[in-house]
Amino acid sequence: MNTLRQLSAVSDAIVAESKRMRDLLAVVEKVAALTVPVCVVGETGTGKNLVARAIHFNSPRRNRPFVGVRCATMTEEFVKRSLVGHARRASSPFADHRQGLVAKADTGTLFIDHVAELPLPLQAQILGLVETGDFTNGGGTKPIKSDVRLITATNKDLGTAVAAGRFREDLYYWMTVVSIHVPPLRERKEDIPVLANYFLQRFSLLHGRTHRELSRRALDFLVDYSWPGNVRELEQVIERAVMRAKGWVIDLPLLAESCDRPENRLTPWGQPCHNN
Repeated sequence: MNTLRQLSAVSDAIVAESKRMRDLLAVVEKVAALTVPVCVVGETGTGKNLVARAIHFNSPRRNRPFVGVRCATMTEEFVKRSLVGHARRASSPFADHRQGLVAKADTGTLFIDHVAELPLPLQAQILGLVETGDFTNGGGTKPIKSDVRLITATNKDLGTAVAAGRFREDLYYWMTVVSIHVPPLRERKEDIPVLANYFLQRFSLLHGRTHRELSRRALDFLVDYSWPGNVRELEQVIERAVMRAKGWVIDLPLLAESCDRPENRLTPWGQPCHNN
């Protein structure tokens, strides 16, 4: 088995053995030395956050702030206050929260996850930030300087969002100077065994379990499965299996139950029902 690939100075390992991921990590190492905006594209659960962190922690800004915001679960007003902050006003219910994430990321990296959900008014603010390094906080009138490197991530087709008028075309071109596509797990099956073993070791240690191993048919099942939730789903499946296993070998029935999807239910002959 080849060694696990992990970029230096990254606290969260990027575990990979496939050529596609090795090529991706080579690109990450190259763009880390630059200051251009980067957009990381991929399905949910592929590890876009880890790629963004790898870029930052292998860059000249590695000792400066890495500040992230996730747009998908926030209201427009909350995203605005989180990103750009607001001018202090005595009557404001947010009087104790003046500095936004853009200011906190100064000299470091600002990571905007689910950037396709960024409201149009805030897109204009981010455009100004990448064009001139200026932004204006809520209620403020004077531009504020902030030296940030912008990294974004999305699981949506931004070109479609631009065509539909939901995303600014000028911002789209600015922030996709470099675009990195993270392939889904089903397209890099060589990574599944090394990822599974990495998670086995990690969760056995975390939960105080003796070392666990996968049976041959359990590993075959993992490789054959389509992983619609990608690496995040594999991680959760392995953790559940480690928690539930009675012995040191994790076999197919327990693993299939841990996947907890209809297509993983076993036939009376003990074989998975799914066809991939």
